[in-house]
Amino acid sequence: CTDIPGSFKCMCNIGYTGSGLTSQPCTDINECLAEPCRDSNSLCINTNGGFLCKCNSSFSGSGFEAGGCIPIDQCEHPTSAGVFAGIAIGSFAVGGLLVFVVMTSWARHSRLSGSDHETGTRGHASATTTANMTTSEA
Repeated sequence: CTDIPGSFKCMCNIGYTGSGLTSQPCTDINECLAEPCRDSNSLCINTNGGFLCKCNSSFSGSGFEAGGCIPIDQCEHPTSAGVFAGIAIGSFAVGGLLVFVVMTSWARHSRLSGSDHETGTRGHASATTTANMTTSEA
């Protein structure tokens, strides 16, 4: 409100409606109801005393005028979905490689351990044979 000689005058700020008096307080105008964004790839967002025209997620630029929202080059700027897909594929490949290494190592260990268990401990059998041969020859 502004004082004027013998009275006062109240007025709401731009983007608000009402008289500014307690009987008619200033309230925000929803500018988005008038569809001010001119680009079909944009979204109007009402703010206190104004509005924004935000381009949709795969566009950049300004939605205030037609043709203002420009498609983002997905090869140059991959979306989060593309990044997550790359991480998932990479994780799968690393997991597969890890399983392969573990299985190969386990198979090699099983082959080496399996021959010792089938014939008994080879070290003792060889020592016994050598001892018998030495005793026989003597």
